Amino acid sequence: MAGSAFLHIDTSAAGAALAHTLTLTSDGQLREVRLYTSAAPVTAEDLTIIIHSALGAIYQYKILTYDMLDVTDLVRTYNPPILLYTGDAIMSAWTNSDGRNWGYQVIVEGR
Repeated sequence: MAGSAFLHIDTSAAGAALAHTLTLTSDGQLREVRLYTSAAPVTAEDLTIIIHSALGAIYQYKILTYDMLDVTDLVRTYNPPILLYTGDAIMSAWTNSDGRNWGYQVIVEGR
């Protein structure tokens, strides 16, 4: 049975790198991630998203590696959604050497 969705938002401070971790406090489903930049980056650098399981590092897995070169809007929808459990963490990173301002959203639906 699906519960309500929640949106976690993060924004850059004067073009900083993206280093975002969202740790679930209850079971849920990852529906979507969105990254918006103020201008297209001219440096090839990957946005990486990893699920770190509460069961331990051996259960960690990468769900996205995406080169942000020339990208201003990235929306990645997971259908079916990725099942997550209490204590699991969604860890996201992007170097952002070009110093673009950005907005980052993670949409998780509770169960």
